Amino acid sequence: MPKDNPTTHGMEPAVPEGGVSKLSETELKTVLAWREQERGKEMPVVTLDAEDTVEEALKKLAQHKIQSAPVLVGPESVPPRDRMVGFADVTSILGAFIEYRSRVRTVSTAAEWPNPGGRPVDPIQQLRELQESHVTQDFAQTSLKNAISTDGSVVYSAEMNVDLYTILRDGFLDGNRDNSAVQHRLAVFDEQGDIVSVLSQSDVVKFLFHNASGTLRDWLKESVTTLDVGLDRGYVYSIPENVLVLDAFAYMVRHHVSGLPVVQATTGKILGNLSASDVRLLKPEFFGVLALPVIEFLTLLHPASDKNGDVCSSSAGATHPFFSLEQRKWVQSSPHIPLVTCRPTDALEDVVSKLVCHRMHRVYVVDDQSAPVGCITLTDVLRLLVQKEAVPAF
Repeated sequence: MPKDNPTTHGMEPAVPEGGVSKLSETELKTVLAWREQERGKEMPVVTLDAEDTVEEALKKLAQHKIQSAPVLVGPESVPPRDRMVGFADVTSILGAFIEYRSRVRTVSTAAEWPNPGGRPVDPIQQLRELQESHVTQDFAQTSLKNAISTDGSVVYSAEMNVDLYTILRDGFLDGNRDNSAVQHRLAVFDEQGDIVSVLSQSDVVKFLFHNASGTLRDWLKESVTTLDVGLDRGYVYSIPENVLVLDAFAYMVRHHVSGLPVVQATTGKILGNLSASDVRLLKPEFFGVLALPVIEFLTLLHPASDKNGDVCSSSAGATHPFFSLEQRKWVQSSPHIPLVTCRPTDALEDVVSKLVCHRMHRVYVVDDQSAPVGCITLTDVLRLLVQKEAVPAF
C-alpha cells in the first residue's frame, strides 16, 4: 500500500547558502529535504507483496506509473523493515520472463547477434504468439518472488545524518567495487520500521547538479576525456535497429545493463536508445509489442519520428493499445525518439545537464561519424565524484 512520507516533515532546507562543495559535508537528510521541496509534493511509497502474481505486480507498477517498488514478504503485523526482500522492476520481471520462456520452449536467440540486420521474422505472427501464447499467460500468473531484483540498498532513520559520501560509497556503490555490485535505489526506513522514502541515483545526481559548488563544480567543468569517464570500456554494447525488442532485452539481461544504443545496421550510426523506461507501463496483455523490431517499436512510441507516416501506417503494432496516446504520454514526454549524446571533448557538467534535463540514465559518447564509442551513466558520475573526493589534494 502507498504510505505517506513523514521523513522530511519539519525539515528546514539544509543546503548551505554557498552550495555543496564536498560530498562528505552533506547529510542524507539534506538531499531528501531538497528533493521534497523541489517536487513540491510528497510522493507515496508503493510496495509489492512477494506473493503477488507477476500480472498483479505489473498492473500496480503501471497504475502508479513507476518503474520499480520494494517487495515485502510475510504478515503485515511485522514491520516492513523485517519483511523487505528486495525490489521488483520491469527489467527484473522481463529477465524472469525470458528465463521462464527459455525453459518451456526453444528460443533461437544466439549468444551474440548472428547478423547485423537481425533474424528474419513474421512480425504479425511473432506479436500474436507473444500476446496470446500460454507461455505468456502462464508466466503472468507466476509468483513475483521469482522476479525479485537484488538491485537496492537500505538506510534507517538513525542514519539520516550520515554524509552523502558514505551513502554513495557504501550504499549505492557498495564499497566502490565493480559495476556488478552497484545499487540504483535505496529504501529509507523510519523508527517504526516502515518504508518512508526511496532515493534513486537520479535523485542524487539531480541534487548535485543543482547545488554543486567549489571543488565539486570544478570537477564537473572538466572534459569527458580529461576525466576518462565512460571511455574505458573497450567495447560499447549496442543493438542493430532490426533486432526484436524481446531479444534486445535478453541481451541487456545477459550483459547486466538496463539500456542500449540502437544503431544503423550498415553504418553503426546511433539512432536512439532502448531502455527499461520504454516499457515502464508494460502489462502481460501488452507483451506482444516485444515481438516488434526495435526501431519500429521506438517509432510507434515516438510517432513524430515517422516523418512520412510509413511505419505508423504499416507496422503490425500500429493499432496496439500499448501505443495509445494515453500510454505514450506516460512512457516518454518526447514525441521524437530520444537521442542524447555527447563528444569526448564535452565538459562533464554538460553531460550531467543532459542526464538531468532529459531524465535519462545514460548519455552515449559518439565519434565524428555519430557511432557510439562510450557511455556515461549515473553510476559513472557518482563513482567519479566519490573517487575524486577519496583522493586528497596536494
